Amino acid sequence: MARPVDPNELRRWLAGRRAAEEREQLEVRWNPMSTAQAVASALSLLRLTVRLHGWPLAEDAVTRRENADVQATWQRLRRHYGRP
Repeated sequence: MARPVDPNELRRWLAGRRAAEEREQLEVRWNPMSTAQAVASALSLLRLTVRLHGWPLAEDAVTRRENADVQATWQRLRRHYGRP
């Protein structure tokens, strides 16, 4: 069972996340990546992910539930508008 969250700890964590986000935004503004660098970085992260977790990546329960919700919504819309 999870322990109760200390509001002060949560505030410190949130302040740290906000500071990191601000720093990342400044870094992007001061040192923007070229398109080629951005693509190379993304591909490098994908290679790392594949090496760590294999391919195809396992689908998590949240993704499965979200996909099922989307499919159910589409089915309702198609039935409502008379399309198979």
